[in-house]
Amino acid sequence: RERTSAIRFKGRTYRYPLSAKDILTKLPLSISLRSLIDYLKASLKQRFRNQPEISFQDWAINRFGRSLYELFFKAYTEKFWGISAKELSADWAAQRIPVLNFGDIVQELIGIRKGHEAYARQFYYPREGIGQIFEYMVEKIKEKKGMIYLNSEAVNIFTENDKIKGVTFLQDNHTNYIDCDCLISSIPLSELASIVGAGGHSRLLTDINKLKFRSVRFLNILIDMPQIGSNTWTYVPEKEYLMTRIQEPKLRSPFNAPQDKTSLILEIPCNFRDSIWNATDEQINKRSIGGLS
Repeated sequence: RERTSAIRFKGRTYRYPLSAKDILTKLPLSISLRSLIDYLKASLKQRFRNQPEISFQDWAINRFGRSLYELFFKAYTEKFWGISAKELSADWAAQRIPVLNFGDIVQELIGIRKGHEAYARQFYYPREGIGQIFEYMVEKIKEKKGMIYLNSEAVNIFTENDKIKGVTFLQDNHTNYIDCDCLISSIPLSELASIVGAGGHSRLLTDINKLKFRSVRFLNILIDMPQIGSNTWTYVPEKEYLMTRIQEPKLRSPFNAPQDKTSLILEIPCNFRDSIWNATDEQINKRSIGGLS
């Protein structure tokens, strides 16, 4: 499949990664010129900077300038993570965000090359969605005579000399035990630590309980149209909208929606049990769909 990403900001669509052409032609002239000047200043300073970069804010301003950082990166990042960009690691930014190269910008502006390319533009996707991956895993487990327990809850993990020995789980109000010498867990780390057997793990539990995690709600809207747009993902940095990203699953596979229909999925970050997490479906629908108009 072809991959395209965009940013929706102040009623306009900008390609992602950011391109110099969009910055100069779609932003108001005064803002675009200020952004370009800030970027050039940041690029020059970067050549001679020896100070360590601690936060996401440090990293982004040093590479994009303060104007572009505040327009496109600050609000989105803080909405996504729920904390100040000053509290996020610069290492995370370096792993996730493609950097504008000054030479590439000049070439783009004079027409030698097209916009900045940072991602592979094609990708493989399961024909009927990512659920196929897990269906395939089930097939392989059963081929190997493995057991799968659904609707079960792990309640205790037994260890000996820092090695896994077994797991107790509940299923249909019955307690079951499995011997094991290897365990792969996908539950939150805080829950995992709370069910690890007692004895020498109190410090582990204390440390892990300090970790915070971010939750997310998804709103899937079925639309009576063959297709809405051409972007696989659209980022929404403005804080007045609940969603951080909009995706059209049918662009990943035509089998992700009924024939002649499509859908939009809104990704809505929140904290567990906060006002967004506890909001009713009707409240989420009203706030989110209104923002799409």
